[in-house]
Amino acid sequence: MSSKPKLRRRMSVVQDDEPEPKSHAASFSEAEGVMIVHDRRLFRRGQEAFCRRLTIAAAKQDEVRSVQLSLESSTCRVQFTLGGRSASQMADRFAKAVREAVDRSPDDGEDDHLGDRWGTLAAFPEGDAVSLWEVSREAPDRSRIRNPLLRCDSSLARRVAKEVRGQPGILACRVSPWRHDLRITYDPAPGADFAVVGRSEEVMRRILRPEPERPAAEESGSPAVATGLRRLYYLTMAGGSFTLTLVGLVVPGVPTVPFLLATSYYLVRSSPRLNGILLRSRYFGPILADLEEWGGLRRVNKIKLIVLTLAVGVVTLVLIGPSLVLLLVMSAVASASVYAIMRIPGIPPRARNSSSPGLAPSVA
Repeated sequence: MSSKPKLRRRMSVVQDDEPEPKSHAASFSEAEGVMIVHDRRLFRRGQEAFCRRLTIAAAKQDEVRSVQLSLESSTCRVQFTLGGRSASQMADRFAKAVREAVDRSPDDGEDDHLGDRWGTLAAFPEGDAVSLWEVSREAPDRSRIRNPLLRCDSSLARRVAKEVRGQPGILACRVSPWRHDLRITYDPAPGADFAVVGRSEEVMRRILRPEPERPAAEESGSPAVATGLRRLYYLTMAGGSFTLTLVGLVVPGVPTVPFLLATSYYLVRSSPRLNGILLRSRYFGPILADLEEWGGLRRVNKIKLIVLTLAVGVVTLVLIGPSLVLLLVMSAVASASVYAIMRIPGIPPRARNSSSPGLAPSVA
């Protein structure tokens, strides 16, 4: 009976003397420009909205190349550009990001695109914007990653998946049918999931911003304008291409976009004035600009093509005369044409709002 109180007293003394385990810590590597913050209170389940705001705010800080926040390890890793960043400078930038995340309202709109089923967030700065990725690890060698840009553009998701499959260490990559997530199987290794996200980001940037081979072309100037019979030949080809462009708007199976590009190609070499009128035209000018710069069409230009397709169909019905058979045929033709226009690759919002040909600093 007398030994039990003594045992309890000894245990209480040991517990009082032991220091409480730290719930947060930070480490710095000035040579590599890396800051790692460990905080079990903040980087945990139930704090997803704050963690997302913090990740975005940290990626927007000066000289930040990437941010990785993991709920599984309760860590936030910030990679800065190389250049001798001191530990105090890195800490100041992270503290500023924390204040911005705390002050920002959850209703600011940055939490609308992604869900809360992720284990890791990865963010890459792109000027004033941030490319944010969710990572959900499904197995040691398989992860599901998602990005709002891929969700709004299925063709971009498929192109990214195709190129990611060719990356070293990637065993498989496919696109989920509805949300356009990338499900990637890779060689398991520490940090492999984040490396996969980095490669996916690089591939997506390369697709959205291909390095243009424009300097040599700009130095050589515009193509020379043909003369004589060759100029007449180019003008004839331009007129035929433009006619086929209009035909392609209403006849399924006839490609519209290649003939529009061919029209501009021949006009540049035969009549720069007419080509300028085409480029400044309300309907075809923005379409040509999108096709030449991005290889796709933004939504407003797709709508223009669809409206023009329907208008040509209505004019045809008015001129020939309404009949049930013609109405059915024109409806089928217009539907097929609209479907073909919608299949043209889209331009995500990030590409629409950018004014320079290059993106943010390299992810690597």
